[in-house]
Amino acid sequence: MGTETIKQELVKCCLEGNARQFIPYLLSDIVKTRMPNKTRFYSFFKHMINCAKQESIGKWTLKIEETSWNFGKDTLAYNFYDEKHQYSRLTIMVTEQNGQILLDTMPF
Repeated sequence: MGTETIKQELVKCCLEGNARQFIPYLLSDIVKTRMPNKTRFYSFFKHMINCAKQESIGKWTLKIEETSWNFGKDTLAYNFYDEKHQYSRLTIMVTEQNGQILLDTMPF
């Protein structure tokens, strides 16, 4: 399982609002998070998806955007927008380095 597959599954589970389907990918050795552990990350990730979906209108779309997070070094913001709001409903920071992926969730 490579980084491209993991990123595709991350996008798919966010667009579908189904955090559970990301569990096998989250458990991969190449996926890291700044949370104390992956269980904690998953719990917060699931909560963020559920809350964002409840507050959204219409379908989500993804825009992968450059960011100053991590000084912009190897990090992209995966911003999920609904059909009405100007600002993203959910943002996941994805940093790729040395064949690994670091995932960070942005608070509300």
